[in-house]
Order: sequence, then C-alpha cells, then structure tokens
Amino acid sequence: MYYTNKYGDVGVELEKSMTIKQNNDTTIFRDPAAYLCFSFHVQEKYRYIHNQDTVRFLNAVRETIKNREKYFPKNTKFWRAQLGSSKSEGVKFQNKKLNQKAIPHPPERMKPPAEGAKEGRVNSKGIPCLYLATKKMTAIQEVRPWLDTKISVATFQTVKDLRLVDCTINGYKLYGIGNDNLESGSKKEETLSECEERTWSCIDQAFSIPVDPSDNKTDYVPTQILTELFRHEGYDGIIYNSKFAKGHNVALFALNLAEPVDIKLYNITKIPRFGFKEVHP
Repeated sequence: MYYTNKYGDVGVELEKSMTIKQNNDTTIFRDPAAYLCFSFHVQEKYRYIHNQDTVRFLNAVRETIKNREKYFPKNTKFWRAQLGSSKSEGVKFQNKKLNQKAIPHPPERMKPPAEGAKEGRVNSKGIPCLYLATKKMTAIQEVRPWLDTKISVATFQTVKDLRLVDCTINGYKLYGIGNDNLESGSKKEETLSECEERTWSCIDQAFSIPVDPSDNKTDYVPTQILTELFRHEGYDGIIYNSKFAKGHNVALFALNLAEPVDIKLYNITKIPRFGFKEVHP
C-alpha cells in the first residue's frame, strides 16, 4: 500500500487494500486510510448511491460512534460571534438620524436564517445548522476578524439536554487529513483500536478545516454525509476541534436547540501571532 498527495493513485491501491481488509467485518475499521477512501468514493464516484465500500465505512462509523457520545445538560452555555455591529436609533433631526452608536447585533441576527442556508462542512445547502463554540475566544477567532474590527458575540443557552457526537475524542494529533498523516511505504500494521482512532481523527480534521468562499463545494460532501448519519442516529449535533483557538466548535442540527441570552459588542485590539512556512511541490 502507498499514498500520494490528496488522491493520486488512491483509486487503485487504496481501494483495493480497503476492500480486502474490511470485507470480513463491516462494523470495524481495518485500514488507517479508511476515511481517505470513503472521501474519494463519495466525491469522485458514488455520491448519492453508495457502493459497498462506502456502506462498510458508514456501518463502522455507526458502530464506533457509541464511544464518542457526549451529553450536555439543559442551560449549557455556548458562544457565537458575528462580524460587525448594528446601530442605535439615535435622535431624529430634519429627517436625519443623529448620535447613532454602534450596538451589538439583535438576537435574530445572531442566528442563521431558517431559509437559504449556504453550503458548509456540516450542513448541506438549504439545511441550516447552528454553529457555536465552547469558548468565547474560540467563537471570535472562528470569524477571523482583523485589527479594530467590531464583533457581536452572543451567549447561547441550550433549551434541553443534548446528546452530541464528540469527534475530538481520538489518539492522534493530525496536521492534515488522509494520506498526509500516513507513513508512505510503511509496512507497520496498526491495531484495530489504532485504526479506529486514526479514522476518527481524520473525521475531526475534515470537519475542522475552515470554510472558504473559494472552496470546491464537493469537498464538503464527505462531512455532510456523516452529518446526515449522525442526525439519523438521533444525535443533536457534533463537536470538533477549532483550527484557530484551543476551544472546540459545536454544530447543532436544529436552530431551536439553543437561544441567545446575552449579546455584547467587542472591538479587536490585538491579533494573535501566526507562523508560516514555504510550501514545496
């Protein structure tokens, strides 16, 4: 077995390996590249009608999801940030409004619209979900503000007990997904437990990649399929790591599972330091 960048020859060697290793038991992961193969299938081959390998993968996800359940009681607090602010009414003078001040966005602005939802890594187009964070700083950094930007930050409170899929429970810290984290040409065999942890690490990474307007929307297909599986299994949402801060992101599958109870306006006074390195082909 070997691996190349993103897909490369994955369609031949990876598929062959995964099919051979997984056909004896459809409820466990037997290959460290399980997520990569699934991602390739649903983006490049069978998107809506799943082939046997995709069915095996989803069955294994369904079985191992039980090890990653996390419960939050009613009234748990999460945070959501939105760029910008609204304006106060001010004073009317000669049909003009004077002395208007910047104020936080109203509660209805702090939730996504019920209709017209755009594509996301969790939600499909037209099916909105509520993106939150476990920490205020995480919520702020997720919107990627610039220096001196005004940010409206809402504290949300859950309206019922929630059962979520915690994708952050894994044993690997990855810096990319799929074959970027596999040893090229390695003959090392991983245990079933290691394969499971690596696969869920890849799932977490896939959800954590920031959405960009220039993204190819087919890149969202694998995580959107997983989201539908989680919803079908009765979960209220998912937890996944943030690429911008130490906290976690939370995506709730229904907009009415949490409501804003407090909204404050902040001004960004400092941008966290960042690093960079040259990318070689």
